[in-house]
Amino acid sequence: EGGFMRAFATPALLLFSIPATADAATLRTPFPVFYSPSTPDRASRLAAWLSAAAGDWCHALLPPVFPQDFAVTWSPTADSPVRMANSTTGESLFIVRPPFGRLGKQMETVLRLGRSPRNIESSFSAAHKVANAAFHLRAQQCFAARCHPCVASPDVLWAAIFEDDVAFVPGYSPGAARDFPRLLAAAAATAAADGANKLQLAVGNAGQEVDLDYSPKKYCEPHARNVTGWDTARLRVCHHFSDSHAFAVSHAHASAVVAAHAALVARDGRGAGACLNPWHS
Repeated sequence: EGGFMRAFATPALLLFSIPATADAATLRTPFPVFYSPSTPDRASRLAAWLSAAAGDWCHALLPPVFPQDFAVTWSPTADSPVRMANSTTGESLFIVRPPFGRLGKQMETVLRLGRSPRNIESSFSAAHKVANAAFHLRAQQCFAARCHPCVASPDVLWAAIFEDDVAFVPGYSPGAARDFPRLLAAAAATAAADGANKLQLAVGNAGQEVDLDYSPKKYCEPHARNVTGWDTARLRVCHHFSDSHAFAVSHAHASAVVAAHAALVARDGRGAGACLNPWHS
């Protein structure tokens, strides 16, 4: 994944505009954070900077997700979808229907060269990408159902979801690691007051920059206001896709994502007008 990601580099936050309501009084610490380390090394790195904030994080630790946890089925016909399920429970997780776009081109290239599909290391077809997607889904399902003590109270309106390569980089990330949960709560309250319900914490790994003045495709507009009391944190409104290794999400938005996913799975990957795409509303 190009090294340990600087998830909190010069903070560019993606703001989505599904109506949401919150105020500073309800967005306080300890701030819930979901994570699921895949290796002991990543667990220790994540714990090292999260521990700086002590009781200002509420830790929702989920079991690790590995590529071998998935069963992938596909019939070699032009109209066959790719189905990914939990290999233990059989629960249907993802259904990708043709046309496959970049995924199809990658598979065709790999098979033409006589290689194993396991060689795919990028795009959403890579094993670690599927594992991360499953973690994102499970975290949002837990938040929506309030399945963990950190999010059990109806007063908890936002939570953070961190992949295990997220790092706070002193001197580069805003503020200090010990203060980050309070900064995140303040940023979420600011964004929610303007109708946003997801904050993407700017990624800094190669190829995923989110605020480039010289690139029309990756430029982010300055938000109308920044986070009160945090001079080094900047809010940006971005209109392009960028990989979300770390983000904060409202309970309403997590619930909408979970509902849309359930509708798609129930219809074998076809929305058929039955669900609204919450990411682009």
